[in-house]
Parts: sequence; structure tokens; C-alpha cells
Amino acid sequence: MIVSKENPVEISLASGKTAYVFAEAHCGAMGTLNRSRLKGPDGEIGIELQKKDW
Repeated sequence: MIVSKENPVEISLASGKTAYVFAEAHCGAMGTLNRSRLKGPDGEIGIELQKKDW
């Protein structure tokens, strides 16, 4: 699960260096199928539901 909406997130490493983590997700085939069958609270379906997820 992606918790932060900030992109990138700065992570301080034990070595004292900083790493930048970019959150990325993909719904995959099952997520796409589920979004095609379900309706959102405002009646949206398919790609419109996926856009709201992002």
C-alpha cells in the first residue's frame, strides 16, 4: 500500500546518504477487471475509477 502522496520520499540511510523513493503502483489484470465491474459512489466505472484511485 502506498501511504505517502509525496513523490519522491527522501529516506536517510544508515551510511548517512539520502535515497529517493518514487511510489509507483499498477492495478494489474485483476484490478482492471474489478474496476470494470464495480461502480463508484458517483456512478463512475472502469478507467474513471482507476483515475480516482491515483
